[in-house]
Amino acid sequence: MSMILIKKELYYFYQDFEKDSEILIEKLRPLKESFDGVWGPPIGGVFLAGVLCYGLGLPFLLEPKSYRTLIVDDIIDSGKTLERFYGVNFIVSLFYNPSSPVVPSEYCHRKGKGCKWVVFPWAKNDKPKVAT
Repeated sequence: MSMILIKKELYYFYQDFEKDSEILIEKLRPLKESFDGVWGPPIGGVFLAGVLCYGLGLPFLLEPKSYRTLIVDDIIDSGKTLERFYGVNFIVSLFYNPSSPVVPSEYCHRKGKGCKWVVFPWAKNDKPKVAT
């Protein structure tokens, strides 16, 4: 199955994630020596970070180490999550919202104007519950 847009929600499936991860690994492989590891913010960035660290043979980092850390996330929408890394680190995302002030170094898909929300398989269409 491939991505489906229903009522302005884009459903992204594990098969899409596998394909996009392989594309990113191939694009990043020539650059792998310039990275000291891979870090992604919880929750969405952890999935991509895990796949890229295995695919590139880089360490999975619990926090960014330096400007050489590869920063990844499932989507750059408002840009707030990754704004502190913009202009410092190499940033990779599966989706990128062109209206975001943070522009990734590499990405797979632009979030289109007709798409209000991307539903990732690890999110199951609801926002994560945060422990207080």
